[in-house]
Amino acid sequence: KSLFNNKEKNIGSIGDASIFSFGRDKVVSSTIGGLAVINNSNNKKWLERMEYEFSILSEMKKSRVRQSLFYTFWTTAFVRPFYYFFNAGKFFLLSSQKLSLIEGVYTKSEEKGTCVPAQPSQYNKRLGRLLLSQLSGLKNYTNHRHKIANVYIKNLGLEYYKNSNYMRVPLDLKFLMKDFSSDEISIVYNNIKKELRYSKGCLIGTWYDAIFLPKTVDLDFLGYKEGDLPVSESLIKNRVLNLPTNYYTDEVDAEMISMVIKSNIGLL
Repeated sequence: KSLFNNKEKNIGSIGDASIFSFGRDKVVSSTIGGLAVINNSNNKKWLERMEYEFSILSEMKKSRVRQSLFYTFWTTAFVRPFYYFFNAGKFFLLSSQKLSLIEGVYTKSEEKGTCVPAQPSQYNKRLGRLLLSQLSGLKNYTNHRHKIANVYIKNLGLEYYKNSNYMRVPLDLKFLMKDFSSDEISIVYNNIKKELRYSKGCLIGTWYDAIFLPKTVDLDFLGYKEGDLPVSESLIKNRVLNLPTNYYTDEVDAEMISMVIKSNIGLL
């Protein structure tokens, strides 16, 4: 829920239509797919048009369904448990993409920054069952994220995140290191990453480190020049850590992560 004109509204219900993504990094995920909702039920033309557009879509390719279902098994059984074991988990992930056992994060055209629309298809029922199993536990997942986020809020003084629900809590180190230079912040940023990864076995999200993702896109092709977005450019330069709130992270983990951050900054 969110506040709109001081009234609580369900997410996605404010406009006439909403689109929800079920991609890999979403609150509930079937690795691919999404949902379109018409909120204005009185507009029958909209509803009829959407029903027609859906009816003429082809069925999702069986290979994509297999890749999506395999991804959930593969990452849970092999990638995540062995991610820190001589980078075995990362090897499993990349090799399975090379062998087309799972889909890559980006298409070839997206890697270049060109605009080639993906081929749409109807959402597959097997993926729907995977999604529904997660929706049934959404309340528990949400409560867990709130609980873990509150540990970061309490330990790191992030009061502006209070009552927010984040998949990951973004921490701008500049907030805690106001009197430090960019170079000093960058050193602390890298030290925190290394200590958490190699000493604590915890991978902190630091992948929002480019103006456009993936990094392989041609900025000249997109018409972007350095300095066009100075605030964003400063944020992507070794400043923002994304703290985990997932189900594999408990309160003890969150306390440890908070202490590592404070120790490196000199707040302990």
